[in-house]
Amino acid sequence: MIEAQNIFDWLDMVRDRRSMYAHSLTELENMIHGYYTALGVHRISESVPAMTQGHFGVWLREKTGWPLSSGWACAIAQNTEADVEAVFRTFFEFVDQFRTLKPMVTATVTLKPEHQPTGKRRKYGHDGLMDRPEEILAINYSPTSLNHLRHRYDKHYVDDWMLMLGNGSHETSLDDLMTWVADEFGVDRQQWTINAAPNTA
Repeated sequence: MIEAQNIFDWLDMVRDRRSMYAHSLTELENMIHGYYTALGVHRISESVPAMTQGHFGVWLREKTGWPLSSGWACAIAQNTEADVEAVFRTFFEFVDQFRTLKPMVTATVTLKPEHQPTGKRRKYGHDGLMDRPEEILAINYSPTSLNHLRHRYDKHYVDDWMLMLGNGSHETSLDDLMTWVADEFGVDRQQWTINAAPNTA
């Protein structure tokens, strides 16, 4: 039996024997959500684009202009005027495009003791602050203008959603990521290490 090395290996197995895994795209979306929940519990990071709402969903919305308030599965189904097999074919066409993106580390910064969460950019509940990471990586999904932050806590990493600007656009830059980190942690731009030749995340 072939073991899946990442989400796309697993989705290839689903594609080959789809009826054994899911009867609807919404069901498959829930399974993918469970997949990433398990990765989080076991503190596992994959070096491929994430099939989450905050990554695949954002990319799909930027590509199609479809509203994704009900999730990417619902959006694909609603915009595919055909049977369930056609819906899955459309989904896998998008998957094949999305998986070609390259997560590239464009810059890194190690936080110092004075770099503490301020709540200016992220709050949990009424006044809960995010946990302070030890290191922050700026990630670009090359060749797009979609960027996100990766936070390192001890020996595990947590990927944030794709950065969104105040005007609702996800077309962002390294400068936008640095502004976010400056606001939330007080990190000066000169403290970042810029990768002249970005490496694969």
